[in-house]
Amino acid sequence: LRPTPSLPYLMNSLVTSPKLDRPKSLLVVLDLNGVLAFRKKKSRGYKPRPNLDTFLDYLFSNHYVMIWSSGMPENVERIMGHMLSYERQQKLVAIWSRDKLRLPAHLFSEKVQVYKQLSWIWEDPTLQMNAPLGGWSQRDTVLVDDSIDKAAAEPHNLIEVDEFTNSAAQHENTTLLDVISYLETIRWYDNVSAEIRAAPFLAPKA
Repeated sequence: LRPTPSLPYLMNSLVTSPKLDRPKSLLVVLDLNGVLAFRKKKSRGYKPRPNLDTFLDYLFSNHYVMIWSSGMPENVERIMGHMLSYERQQKLVAIWSRDKLRLPAHLFSEKVQVYKQLSWIWEDPTLQMNAPLGGWSQRDTVLVDDSIDKAAAEPHNLIEVDEFTNSAAQHENTTLLDVISYLETIRWYDNVSAEIRAAPFLAPKA
């Protein structure tokens, strides 16, 4: 069933905050296929999105980074091994894949609509134990994904990007640079869900 935002979540997303004295580090949750790279079905390789290295350099220097892909664990692990150095893999808050989407066993290998509920991150005792003081919440978490449906439970924490398909029109794609600029804006506020609600990210058309 498609989840819906809880009333407390919606109420909190309306709580605006003054600009901070200094920018804060956010928990940036990244999808893989269609966001950071393009991978054909049943292919072992992938094509990185333009400006991926610049984007990753920025994230690892300024934020906490987590991977959450709907791909199979073995595929996600293989791509991570190619995309990130060992040092960066060690810096990740977590790598979550399809086994973290709470799918029933009979649907695990099926092509079905999945949902990434950020509350599962916020309620995870291991992740919260390793979070900064106060823990992760809607005030400091963003999901970078190419599907608004996946963020149905927490729509105001989504940075929705255009799907990367490695088309000729996307060879000069600047989406990841635009996401950097957007993160640099919202990280100055205590409650990022309120900022995203007021001014959502607008992805380029190509």
